[in-house]
Amino acid sequence: MGNKFDFVGDDGLFGNDYSLMDGLDELILIGVLDVHSDQHVFLEEPVKAIPEKKGNKGRKATKYKTTSKAIEVRTLKKQLEEKGDQFEEVEICEGTKGLIKSKVAVVIVYTWDGKSLSSKKRLLLIRISKTDKVNDQIRYALCNAKEGQFTSKEIVKMQAQRCFVESAFKESKSDISMSEYQVKSWKAWHHHMAMCMMAQAYVLTEKKAHQKERPY
Repeated sequence: MGNKFDFVGDDGLFGNDYSLMDGLDELILIGVLDVHSDQHVFLEEPVKAIPEKKGNKGRKATKYKTTSKAIEVRTLKKQLEEKGDQFEEVEICEGTKGLIKSKVAVVIVYTWDGKSLSSKKRLLLIRISKTDKVNDQIRYALCNAKEGQFTSKEIVKMQAQRCFVESAFKESKSDISMSEYQVKSWKAWHHHMAMCMMAQAYVLTEKKAHQKERPY
């Protein structure tokens, strides 16, 4: 039967890899992939062409170039803040310290790998969250959904799920000893991981039942 899932999420290491999102496009899967703050995007579909050779010297150009100007996502965030009323406050869920809220903006952008002729239309999620520290937590993510397919709240909830997955692994390593094993075969390793996942599932069930902690 296989496993069923609604979307694919990942961190900036994979989000900055254009091939991963392209693969999700081919599989008709929704991806919400984090990107780094220096990720470049285009606000309009970039114009691409192979430059004509000038003069008789040198080789003929074979790589596509664009005259369109790209912008870093952190710069785009600043521009949206200066315009005002570009962000909406979204309630994500109840956390250990109360209701989790974020200021969110979803913008249509284009990405280009700098090699192929085609560029891709994406939704850029900009998420600003208050923290206990001086600076806000800022997240950027690209989504391959079509415009209007999901609301801003639905997209940010998908992006936030990755934090829960990471915290689950962290908790499993520290509390359930997922990373503490001494085995010499894959069979024993799989047995250890299976027991850890069963224990983690039980812990999560109890947390949800007593509502002491809830995932993003």
